Amino acid sequence: MIYRESTSPQIFKATIKGDVADRIIFIDEETNVSYSYNLANELYDFKNRVESDNGTFEAFACLLETFDASDIVYESGAYYISITMVLPIKEGKDYRVLIYNNDEVVYTGKIYCTNQSVDAYTINKNEYVQRSTENEFIVYE
Repeated sequence: MIYRESTSPQIFKATIKGDVADRIIFIDEETNVSYSYNLANELYDFKNRVESDNGTFEAFACLLETFDASDIVYESGAYYISITMVLPIKEGKDYRVLIYNNDEVVYTGKIYCTNQSVDAYTINKNEYVQRSTENEFIVYE
Protein backbone atom coordinates (compact mmCIF):
# COMPACT_ATOMS: atom_id res chain seq x y z
CA MET A 1 0.00 0.00 0.00
CA ILE A 2 1.18 3.50 -0.76
CA TYR A 3 0.38 6.40 1.58
CA ARG A 4 1.56 10.01 1.84
CA GLU A 5 3.27 11.73 4.75
CA SER A 6 0.55 13.93 6.22
CA THR A 7 -0.59 15.60 9.41
CA SER A 8 -4.22 15.00 8.34
CA PRO A 9 -6.05 11.76 9.05
CA GLN A 10 -5.90 9.10 6.34
CA ILE A 11 -8.05 6.01 5.91
CA PHE A 12 -6.27 2.68 6.34
CA LYS A 13 -8.32 -0.31 5.18
CA ALA A 14 -7.38 -3.96 5.57
CA THR A 15 -8.91 -7.37 5.18
CA ILE A 16 -8.37 -9.19 8.45
CA LYS A 17 -8.90 -12.63 9.90
CA GLY A 18 -12.16 -12.26 11.79
CA ASP A 19 -13.99 -8.97 12.20
CA VAL A 20 -12.49 -7.37 15.31
CA ALA A 21 -9.11 -5.80 16.05
CA ASP A 22 -7.85 -4.07 19.16
CA ARG A 23 -4.35 -2.85 18.28
CA ILE A 24 -2.35 -1.69 15.23
CA ILE A 25 1.43 -1.45 15.10
CA PHE A 26 3.56 0.32 12.48
CA ILE A 27 7.21 -0.79 12.39
CA ASP A 28 9.83 1.27 10.52
CA GLU A 29 11.77 -1.36 8.55
CA GLU A 30 15.00 0.69 8.53
CA THR A 31 15.22 1.57 12.22
CA ASN A 32 12.91 -1.12 13.65
CA VAL A 33 11.14 1.55 15.73
CA SER A 34 7.49 0.67 16.34
CA TYR A 35 4.41 2.82 16.86
CA SER A 36 1.54 1.06 18.63
CA TYR A 37 -2.05 2.30 18.87
CA ASN A 38 -5.02 0.88 20.74
CA LEU A 39 -8.09 0.96 18.55
CA ALA A 40 -10.77 2.93 20.34
CA ASN A 41 -10.38 1.42 23.80
CA GLU A 42 -13.33 3.51 24.86
CA LEU A 43 -15.59 1.45 22.58
CA TYR A 44 -14.40 -1.83 24.06
CA ASP A 45 -14.74 -0.46 27.59
CA PHE A 46 -18.35 0.50 26.81
CA LYS A 47 -19.04 -2.94 25.31
CA ASN A 48 -17.55 -4.68 28.37
CA ARG A 49 -19.62 -2.51 30.75
CA VAL A 50 -22.84 -3.33 28.86
CA GLU A 51 -22.09 -7.05 28.93
CA SER A 52 -20.99 -7.05 32.59
CA ASP A 53 -24.34 -5.42 33.49
CA ASN A 54 -26.08 -8.37 31.71
CA GLY A 55 -26.96 -6.16 28.76
CA THR A 56 -26.85 -7.08 25.08
CA PHE A 57 -24.28 -5.40 22.90
CA GLU A 58 -25.26 -5.69 19.24
CA ALA A 59 -22.75 -3.80 17.06
CA PHE A 60 -19.98 -1.23 17.10
CA ALA A 61 -21.43 0.45 13.99
CA CYS A 62 -24.39 1.88 15.94
CA LEU A 63 -22.14 3.11 18.72
CA LEU A 64 -19.66 4.79 16.31
CA GLU A 65 -22.39 7.14 15.09
CA THR A 66 -22.65 8.82 18.49
CA PHE A 67 -19.40 8.07 20.26
CA ASP A 68 -16.29 10.32 20.18
CA ALA A 69 -13.27 8.02 19.98
CA SER A 70 -10.64 10.81 20.02
CA ASP A 71 -8.41 10.96 16.96
CA ILE A 72 -8.70 7.32 15.85
CA VAL A 73 -11.93 6.17 14.24
CA TYR A 74 -12.26 2.42 13.90
CA GLU A 75 -14.95 0.55 12.02
CA SER A 76 -15.22 -3.14 11.30
CA GLY A 77 -17.38 -5.46 9.29
CA ALA A 78 -17.26 -8.99 8.00
CA TYR A 79 -13.51 -9.56 7.67
CA TYR A 80 -12.42 -5.95 7.15
CA ILE A 81 -11.51 -2.90 9.16
CA SER A 82 -11.28 0.77 8.31
CA ILE A 83 -9.14 3.00 10.52
CA THR A 84 -9.05 6.76 10.12
CA MET A 85 -6.02 8.26 11.84
CA VAL A 86 -2.88 10.32 11.34
CA LEU A 87 -0.44 7.64 10.23
CA PRO A 88 3.03 7.78 11.88
CA ILE A 89 4.89 7.51 8.57
CA LYS A 90 7.66 9.51 6.89
CA GLU A 91 8.50 10.12 3.21
CA GLY A 92 10.63 7.43 1.54
CA LYS A 93 10.25 4.81 4.27
CA ASP A 94 8.84 1.29 4.37
CA TYR A 95 6.74 0.08 7.27
CA ARG A 96 5.45 -3.29 8.38
CA VAL A 97 1.89 -3.18 9.69
CA LEU A 98 0.60 -5.67 12.24
CA ILE A 99 -2.99 -5.71 13.47
CA TYR A 100 -3.90 -7.73 16.55
CA ASN A 101 -7.00 -9.02 18.26
CA ASN A 102 -6.31 -10.27 21.80
CA ASP A 103 -2.61 -10.88 21.03
CA GLU A 104 -3.44 -12.86 17.86
CA VAL A 105 -2.14 -11.39 14.59
CA VAL A 106 -5.15 -10.86 12.32
CA TYR A 107 -3.34 -8.84 9.61
CA THR A 108 0.20 -8.32 8.41
CA GLY A 109 1.19 -6.07 5.54
CA LYS A 110 3.47 -3.32 4.28
CA ILE A 111 3.16 0.41 3.67
CA TYR A 112 5.42 2.60 1.56
CA CYS A 113 5.29 6.36 2.15
CA THR A 114 5.81 8.69 -0.82
CA ASN A 115 4.65 12.21 -1.56
CA GLN A 116 4.84 11.60 -5.31
CA SER A 117 1.49 11.35 -7.00
CA VAL A 118 0.58 7.68 -7.30
CA ASP A 119 -0.07 8.02 -11.06
CA ALA A 120 3.46 9.37 -11.65
CA TYR A 121 5.21 7.18 -9.08
CA THR A 122 8.17 5.14 -10.26
CA ILE A 123 10.72 3.30 -8.18
CA ASN A 124 13.45 4.60 -10.53
CA LYS A 125 12.64 8.30 -10.16
CA ASN A 126 15.56 10.47 -11.36
CA GLU A 127 17.53 7.37 -12.38
CA TYR A 128 17.86 6.03 -15.92
CA VAL A 129 17.87 2.26 -16.11
CA GLN A 130 19.26 1.02 -19.43
CA ARG A 131 18.40 -2.50 -20.43
CA SER A 132 21.13 -4.59 -22.00
CA THR A 133 20.74 -7.72 -24.05
CA GLU A 134 22.85 -10.26 -25.92
CA ASN A 135 20.17 -10.75 -28.57
CA GLU A 136 20.61 -9.68 -32.21
CA PHE A 137 17.39 -7.70 -32.54
CA ILE A 138 16.41 -4.09 -31.95
CA VAL A 139 14.59 -3.15 -28.74
CA TYR A 140 12.45 0.00 -28.84
CA GLU A 141 12.11 1.56 -25.38
